[in-house]
Amino acid sequence: MKILFGVFDWGIGHATRDIPLIAELLKSNEVHVLSTGRALKLLKSYFGSKCTYYDVPSVYPPYTKTRFFQLMFALFLPKMINNLRHARKRSREIIATSFDKVISDCRYDVYDTPDNSYLINHQVRFKTPFGVEKILEKALASRMQKYKYVLVPDFEQHSLSGRLSHDLRYVGRDKIRYIGILSHLKKLDVAEDIDYFISVSGPEPQRTILQEKMVELSGQLEGKVVIAAGIPESKTTRACASHEFYSFLNREQQEVMMNRAKFIIGRP
Repeated sequence: MKILFGVFDWGIGHATRDIPLIAELLKSNEVHVLSTGRALKLLKSYFGSKCTYYDVPSVYPPYTKTRFFQLMFALFLPKMINNLRHARKRSREIIATSFDKVISDCRYDVYDTPDNSYLINHQVRFKTPFGVEKILEKALASRMQKYKYVLVPDFEQHSLSGRLSHDLRYVGRDKIRYIGILSHLKKLDVAEDIDYFISVSGPEPQRTILQEKMVELSGQLEGKVVIAAGIPESKTTRACASHEFYSFLNREQQEVMMNRAKFIIGRP
C-alpha cells in the first residue's frame, strides 16, 4: 500500500515512538512521511531514501520562557487555529495525490476519509483547571470523528496515561484501540555503569531551559552523569568534571545509554 504518515513535531518524542511503526510498515509498503522541524530531521536521518518526505509546518507551540503555559495557550489559540488551517490546506494537497492509508501521530491536519484515516494519540483528554476540561474533551472528540480509529499507545488495563486516555466521555469505546507501549529500545545485557542518564527533549524554548538547568545542577549529583540534549542537527559532545554531554544520540546510542543507566531523568 501507499501510506502517508504524519508526525507531530513539538520535540522528537512523537518521531522516536513512530520509528518502530514506520520500520514495520516499510517491510511491505511505500511510506511517505509528513512532518517538520527536528522531528522531520530525525526521521530523515534514520530512514534516509526509504521514505518520501514532506515538510509541512505544524501548529505553533505556545511555549515561552515563563511558567504561564496555560495563559499563553489561551492567548495563542487563534494563531494555533490559523496554523492548523494552513497546515490542513497543504496536507490536503498532498493527500489528493492518492494514498491507501493515512496515519497521523497527533497531526490533526493529516486525514483523508474516516474509512482510511487513523490517529495515534496518548492524550484524548486534556487535564485543565477552571472547569474547561469537558469543553476541550468535546472539541478533541469532534476532531477524532475524522478518523476510523484512535490508536492509543498504552495498555487498556494498568495504564500509564490514566485519565488522559481512559474513561472517556465523548469518544466511543469502539473507536479506541489500545496498542501497548511504543518504543524502539530493547533490554541489553550490559553493565549499569552510568549513575544518572538525563534525556532532554520537548519544544523550544523550554527544551533549552531544561538543558541549561540539568547542566547547572549536574554537579550536585554523585557519580557518572550523562546528558543527551535531543538536538538532531548538532553533533556536539564534551566531557567535564560533572558530566558527559551529547547534543544527540542515535537510536543505538540511546538504547545503550538507557541500559547502562541506574537512574533515568526525562521530560514527560
